[in-house]
Amino acid sequence: MKTFEIPQYESQEEAFEAEFGGLEYVDNQRIAVVGDDGEMARYVEQMRKGCCGSRDTVVSIRYGETYYLPHLIGCNYGH
Repeated sequence: MKTFEIPQYESQEEAFEAEFGGLEYVDNQRIAVVGDDGEMARYVEQMRKGCCGSRDTVVSIRYGETYYLPHLIGCNYGH
């Protein structure tokens, strides 16, 4: 079985730039803490508003001094 590491970032901005910086016409960016039902519902609602290509991935973003929380981040791109 193949496993993978979840990338860690210091901020939301850093995560979006690293994961989606090379895509053209990025819009409809979205983010949610994994496991937060309210944030996940808003994420899905935002995702449904997008068009063209889409990309979603799980990353870990710094929370406080020593913790990182898993986040689902995504966007739509291309036209």
